[in-house]
Amino acid sequence: ALPFVKNARITIQLPGTVHIYVEEAHVVYSIKDQNGVWWLMTADGKLVQQISGAEAAEHTVVEGILLANPEVSGQAIAWESDGEGQTAILNSDRLRAALVIMQQLERNEILGQVASIDVSELLQLKLQYGDRYTILLGDGNDMHEKIPIMKSAIAQMGAFQTGTLRIEKT
Repeated sequence: ALPFVKNARITIQLPGTVHIYVEEAHVVYSIKDQNGVWWLMTADGKLVQQISGAEAAEHTVVEGILLANPEVSGQAIAWESDGEGQTAILNSDRLRAALVIMQQLERNEILGQVASIDVSELLQLKLQYGDRYTILLGDGNDMHEKIPIMKSAIAQMGAFQTGTLRIEKT
């Protein structure tokens, strides 16, 4: 019911003290629904609120997937082709890949630095890192290793460098 709250905990300490602990959700991702409306989403796939296209550009944009019938505080469901037409798919491969990448970006403290996540091609996932780098991540395997490698490689680059980085596990 509280879309911006990730966790809340209440403790009571007698005789008359109540402690309320609230953890705010990191909301840095924007994604479109099947009607072209933009939404804010957490890395866990929780939908927070509708936003304008201008606001969406201020967040990491998730491309290559559309949401099906989103609602505030609801879980993201993909709107994809099932081979016979467009339909809602709860456990979409593209949505799962996007969520894994988002969770790894958060674990590696790369919030807000990635301009977009593109899951259009499941065998060649892409990130746009600011306006400097296109990152090619290959398939969705081993993101827990690829994202830290990406972070380390970018940290070693000069401020003037741009281009395409291919992160592969050998």
